[in-house]
Order: sequence, then C-alpha cells, then structure tokens
Amino acid sequence: MKKKSVGMFFAVLFLGIAIGVLPSLAAQDDSSSDQFTLEEVTVTAQKREENQQKVPIAMDVITGEELAKQGKLNIDDILKNVANVAIQNTSEGMRVSIRGITDDSGTMSGQHVGGSTVAINVDGTYNNMENVGQNLFDVERVEVLFGPQSTMYGSNAPGGIVNIITAAPKTDKYSASLTQEIGTYHTYNTQIMLNAPVIQDKVALRLAASRNVQDSYVQSGVTANDSKAVRLKGLWNILDNLTFTVTGTWDKMINGGGNASGVVPFDTQDGNWYTSQTVGAGPDAVTVWSKDGKVSDPWTWDGQGVGNSNDQTTKSISAEITWKTSLLNVTATPSYSKSSSTGIGSENNQGQEQEFEMGRGNTQKGAELRITNANDFTLFQWILGGTYYKSVQSSSQVYINSTAAANTQDTTQQKKAIYGNIVYPLWFYDSLRLTAGYRQSWDTSQSVAPGPGGAGLTTSGSPSYTKPDLKYGFEYDATTDMMVYGSYATSYRSGDAMAMPDASGNYPANEELKSYTLGAKSRWLDNRLQLNASAYYYDYKNKLCTGFMAAYGITEAAFGGDYISAVLQTSGPNAGTYQPVLTPDGDPLTKDPVTGLPFTFDLHDPNSQGTGTFTSKGLDLQANWIITSRDMMNVSISYMNETWKTLHFHYYYYMVFPDQDFKGVTPANAPEWSVTADYEHNFLLGAWGTLTPRVDMQYKTSYTLNADPTNPDTMGFSDQESYAKWDLSAAFSSASGKWSINAYCKNITNYAVKSMYRNQQGSVTLNLSEPRRFGATFSIKF
Repeated sequence: MKKKSVGMFFAVLFLGIAIGVLPSLAAQDDSSSDQFTLEEVTVTAQKREENQQKVPIAMDVITGEELAKQGKLNIDDILKNVANVAIQNTSEGMRVSIRGITDDSGTMSGQHVGGSTVAINVDGTYNNMENVGQNLFDVERVEVLFGPQSTMYGSNAPGGIVNIITAAPKTDKYSASLTQEIGTYHTYNTQIMLNAPVIQDKVALRLAASRNVQDSYVQSGVTANDSKAVRLKGLWNILDNLTFTVTGTWDKMINGGGNASGVVPFDTQDGNWYTSQTVGAGPDAVTVWSKDGKVSDPWTWDGQGVGNSNDQTTKSISAEITWKTSLLNVTATPSYSKSSSTGIGSENNQGQEQEFEMGRGNTQKGAELRITNANDFTLFQWILGGTYYKSVQSSSQVYINSTAAANTQDTTQQKKAIYGNIVYPLWFYDSLRLTAGYRQSWDTSQSVAPGPGGAGLTTSGSPSYTKPDLKYGFEYDATTDMMVYGSYATSYRSGDAMAMPDASGNYPANEELKSYTLGAKSRWLDNRLQLNASAYYYDYKNKLCTGFMAAYGITEAAFGGDYISAVLQTSGPNAGTYQPVLTPDGDPLTKDPVTGLPFTFDLHDPNSQGTGTFTSKGLDLQANWIITSRDMMNVSISYMNETWKTLHFHYYYYMVFPDQDFKGVTPANAPEWSVTADYEHNFLLGAWGTLTPRVDMQYKTSYTLNADPTNPDTMGFSDQESYAKWDLSAAFSSASGKWSINAYCKNITNYAVKSMYRNQQGSVTLNLSEPRRFGATFSIKF
C-alpha cells in the first residue's frame, strides 16, 4: 500500500473512532456529568481581555500549561496542531504561513527584505529578528489569528498574527518552578522560573531562564543547537490605575549547522531513497545526491555541504505602561532590540564547494500608543492607535577558499501607521453589533548591495509605500452559546526592499489583499463541545513571487542542450561585460532555443521577480470535546484551494529572457487538506495522582515547498508528498499538582517531512523536520 494511502487510512480510522466509538464512552461514564466543562479562555486578540468565544476573529489558542506539559519550545512545534499553519525553516529563522499566505522574500540572503505576511508579536511588540519564535519558555499562551488584522495591530500582515504572551510577574505570592527535559540526540532542556513580590501588591519581579542543547539528527557528533536565554520582567503598580511593566531579555543561540543544507534524510521521500554518493575521483571528486540511483547534476544538488553554522546574540528591552481612567485606557509599548551573529557556511556553485564566513546584524526599535474605551463604558467599544517601527539589517558573506567576490547587503525598513476600530451594538437589537475599522500606513524600504563586478555600491531598492486598510463586519449572538460573525477586510504588504525598478523606473506596486470571512463560534452539550468554523475567500493583487533561476544562464535542465553560460569579465579591457552564450559548436547564441525569441545581456542583479493575482478560498473547522470526565479530543481541519490566476515574471538577469506567464501554478505551502487531531484519557490513581496517555496526529495532502516556476525542480526535492505523522505521550501528575512527568515519542514512524527547500543560482538547501525522538520532561512547582 502506498504511503499516501496508508496515511489517509489511519487519519480516517482515527476520526472514525472518535465519531463512532467515543460517544459510547460518554453514555457509559458514571461520573457526574455536570462537573466537567470546557474552560473559558481569556485572550487579548482585540487589545482587551475577552472570552475567546466572544471574539469575532477566526483564531486558535495554545495555553502555557499545554506547552510546558508537552515540552514545546519553538513555534513550529507549538503550532503543528493548527491545521492551516505551516512553518518554513529558512536560513534566517522560522517563517509562519497561515492559510497558504507565504513570505518567500530574501530566504537566501538571511534577511526579511519585505514586509511580513504573518507577524509575530512578543508581549505586544512586533519582532522581525532571526530567532523570534524559537527557544520559547515561561509562556502564558500563544494566540494565532487567521487573516488580516490591520485595523487593530501595529503590523499590517495580511496572513495573520501570532501573539506570544509571556508570563507576567505576580504581586501576591512567591513561586518557583523547574522543568527538565532529557531526550535522544542528546537533548537537554532546562527551564527555571522565580517569582518574587518585592512589595506586596505593588512591585514584583519574575526571572526566567532556559538552556537548550541538542545534537544534529543528520550528522553524528555535531551540536545542532545550543541556546541560553534569560528574561527578567518587572511589574510596578504605581497607582491603582497606573501600571508599569518592563522586560529585559538576553539570548544566545549557537546553531552548529547539522540541521541545515546538504543533509541526508533519515527515511524515504516520494517512494525513493535519497542518498549521497561520490562522483569522480581525486581532486575532481564531488559528492552528489541520487534518487533511485539516478545521479543529479553536481551543480543542481550537492549533498556534501555541512549547512550553515551560526552564533547569534540578542539583547532586547521593552515596556508597557497602562493608565486606566473612568473615560479611557491608555497603553504605550516602546521596544528596542539588537542582535549580531557570525558563522560559517558552505554552498555548491556549479559543482564547486565554497565555504564562506557570515556576519549579520539587526537593530530594531519601535513604539505603539493606543487608546481604548474604559472598562465600564458599555455603549460601544473602540480603539485608536499609532505605531512606529524601524529595522536596520546588515549581512556579509566572505568566501574563504574561493576568489568569488564578497557579498554584502544592508536593508532598512521603516513603518508608520495610525489605526482605529469601533464595535457598535444596535440600539434596537442588542444581539447584533457592527464593526468598522481604518488604518493608514506609510512604509519605506531600502537595500544597498555591491554593484556588478564589485565596482561601487548601487541601491537595489528605495520604494515608498502608503495605503489605507479598511474593515467592515458584524457580530450576531444567535443564542447564548453561539455567535455568528462576518467581515470584509483589506490589507497590504509593502514591497520587497530588494525590488528592482522596471524600464520606466517604477517599483512593484503594493501587494493588496481583499478578504471575505464568515464564521461561527458555538458550544454544545452543556458546555462540553466547542465547535468553531470559518469560511474565507482571499483576492490577492500584486502578490510578489521571487524566482532564482540559475544565474549562469542557459542550462541543460532548462533547454536540453549543453550550452556554455555567460561569464562576467572581472578584469581586462572588457571588465564589467559578459561573454556571449555559446552553443556546443562554439557559435554565439542570440535567441532562446525553445521559444525562438531573442534575448540580450543585462547587468542587473541575478534574480527574477514575478507579480500576479493570487486567489484562495477555504474552510477551517475546530472542535474541542470533553467526551467524558476522563476523555478529551481536539480536531482541526482545514481545506484550501489556492492558485495563481496570473503570475508574470520579468527577469533581472545576466541575460534577459522573454517575460513569461505562469498562470495556474499552485502556490507554496498550500496543501489542499490538513487535519490535526489529539486524544487523551485520564486514569485516576487515587492519592497517587493522574496518568494521561495522549496521541497526536498530523495529516497533510501533497504540496510544494517552493513554487518557483522559473527554477524547475527536475529531481522533485521541493515536492512534499502526502503524509501522516504521529506522536505519543504519557503524562503523570501528582495529586497535589506540584510535580509531573511526561514521557513522549515524537514522529513515531520516523518520517522526514521537508520544512524548506531553496535553489538559488545552483546553491541548494533542504531542511527537514525532526526524526523519531524519545524523551521525558519533569516539572516541579514550589
């Protein structure tokens, strides 16, 4: 039986058990049924504390208690049970994709050169650092908001928002905790927390620290990750209505490169073994990948690379000042952070392995001021805000064993915005509320890099963008336990800082999203079953797609002939010019051998940019069910239908090929179906405590990791087949609740899910998610 069929069989079987068998458990349960219900989850998605079920936004929430119990530290692990979310592990950190809205800008340069498609906020401040979403600890909850939220947030991310809220200091009592995880691949993760009320009910400090070490799962003897972090959070209740919170964080992450490029997967992919082998002998020997015994072209894939090692240090400080009056609430959140990193990397360039030293820096500063209605003002709800953000990123790549010119790049982004949102209940029908929102943004971006041949500096991009965003919606309380909502919202994404102007000097237009959403949130069975559903339609205009076709021009893979590529002249009378492309007979080639159209040489940066119309329609369904007092199940199902209606590329190339239209290409990270589910049962052991075994399942239909139509992946490395992954765990909690231990086995079938693929100018990177891992997490509270 094919792997796809096996995965689908188990996924259907799992859901079938839930639908057909588990209801009988409820009937057999002899406990008092009115004693167990779903908890009310408080969120701040709309910048005020509210019940999650009363927020008219499609969203998911993961509590800190669940994160600690399952030993989840990184965004990809935390969000893997949200069906419509995908994580891309790029060279510069994790990028989150929601409902197929993906950011593919600058994935090889180590910089976010465009605005975020999904924004990650930590304690209310937007963060674009490389390590954001990694090494999370002492977290209160994570809120995932689907779709644009521009009229209530400082970042106008069209795909959605991920809010990470760390635990706040408590002024009423001392407390402490210790969590220790030990697992395979020499996994050691230690977390400590100490909360101290310095002045009772007035001043408190909360110190949290983490140390996480793990060996590579693809290269023996290599430490893949070694991170240390310390967070000190202080709370001062200056007055009864005036609160000041300040957070300082120090983080050091060492990535040994064992989980990056040039890896050998630990299981089959696409029904074939992917293995490395050596081609040639002596000094000309090259290690390449093979698929079913077919050797790839050395420049297309090289399995010899060790991946990128990286040593990064980040320091940040942020604050939140909240003043509550009888008329309004005022909140200010200034922030500043700075990171620097150094490392060693390698890449394959036309069959030549090249090592290089990397250096990166990122400085961010921002501030947000928002004013909302007072808590006791019930006539209507409103929010007004203004935000400022500036990021300065720099990167350098100096080759060690090559004469290739060094690569450097400096990127500056600046974002300003004002926004407002109002929710007004109709006076003649208080079950119906109307929503209206507005945002005005002013964004600038600029990237500076060496010119052709290293002769001086040229500005790659200096576009300015301004665009209003709108939101209209409604909320309707159909019953006490059901709310129906709908919205029309727009959002835009500022252009790529590396964007090149066209022949007329115009930069790519704003990316513009129009989204239509209809949803419902409800609870049933005496508050034991929660069903949330939302349907959406996205119309995305001017969506940017970055292409990285081989910079050396015509290749055998592209045109079926051994054409000699254009070569840049770096010295002599023809410096800064290109030799013509030659046929196998040595004759100059002046036209595309496939289309017959002429082409010319161009000294622009060797990449290509495409823009087009992108549409997406889908359905999200979430179910949380307390089946009995001892059984609970969560299911998340997502259906997506996405396509490029138009996708038009213009090549800024060593040679300019005719523009092409790639209408109908499927976007990246857009599986048609995604299903996640988990089930747990509590065994009550009396005075001993509670034993809770749990099974988690994740299923996705096939998709591509990098929908770059300019760079055909003849070996299929970018294609991820349909798969099902399973995790098992068993947690024991003491009767006092003071301590617990959780043993787990993650990815029990040892299936290698591809998490990122890039082929830029013949330099290939493939990242994989984790293999089968065993471990245990012990936690104790004081």
